Amino acid sequence: MKKQLIKISVVIPSLHSTFIDKTLTTIRNQNFNMDVVEVLVVGLDSPNLIEEDQIVSFISTGEPVSPAIARNIGIKRARGEFICFTDADCLPDKNWLKYLSTLIEETNYKIVGGSVVFDTDSYWTWCDNLSWFHEFLPHSEQSERGFLPSLNLMVHCSVIDKVGLFDESYPYPAGEDADWTIRMRMDGYKLYFEPSAKIKHCHNRTNLKTIWQHGFIYGKSSVKINPKYRTFLNTPFFLKQWWLLAILTPFITTGVVIRIWLKQPNWKQATLVVPGIFITKLAWCMGAISTLQQKNRNNGH
Repeated sequence: MKKQLIKISVVIPSLHSTFIDKTLTTIRNQNFNMDVVEVLVVGLDSPNLIEEDQIVSFISTGEPVSPAIARNIGIKRARGEFICFTDADCLPDKNWLKYLSTLIEETNYKIVGGSVVFDTDSYWTWCDNLSWFHEFLPHSEQSERGFLPSLNLMVHCSVIDKVGLFDESYPYPAGEDADWTIRMRMDGYKLYFEPSAKIKHCHNRTNLKTIWQHGFIYGKSSVKINPKYRTFLNTPFFLKQWWLLAILTPFITTGVVIRIWLKQPNWKQATLVVPGIFITKLAWCMGAISTLQQKNRNNGH
């Protein structure tokens, strides 16, 4: 990639999103010079909510594709020095681009991620968001991180030139961002978290079934059980053997939930979602066990 007149390319995968128009409105209204920004929405748009203009372009994939594939298409079309990612169910804060780009320009960091906020009106939505983004809340410490989620991420184009694109073997919106940012770390880059760069996550998982399915897919696709990262991540033994993970699941799940609960500034409020978070982590373990069993069968054991 070469530096162009465009400074920032925002890439958004979207599969018939009914929320994408709100996402685009918040990006158009950024407290930033939008003359040097392009927004590339990649996917399908049956609701016809994507309005193209001098900022926004829609790239149709013709058929449903995974978020990893959609993002790669956007990266290949991007003209910006910085490639920024969010999702079609997110509302970036008005200073989102300013905080992310300023940090990259004023430091040696080339990969920066921001924080996630969400409503607590729906119990299951609250549980799901807190379960998976508890490390990326606005009150979290500004610091280097082990991985960064792609719903709020900015990467200098030189990093992508070296590390490569998203791994398109991930079929779901789960695991592909952890895989990508871990590969960046393996290439010597540091990942930095800037809590001031906020996005609001507005997903529609509002019942037990949908958050269970989400947790199961996260576990099934987790890099923590991927053999190629075992050495780098120092994977514990119980995440290498499905039967051991099955035995230890209640204890692992309980420990993780307690750690999440203890880190919340309002522990009384957080206590309300402990049962829901426990369910999401239980689903993660079931998904991870499923993948480990499949790999075991494939290896003939």
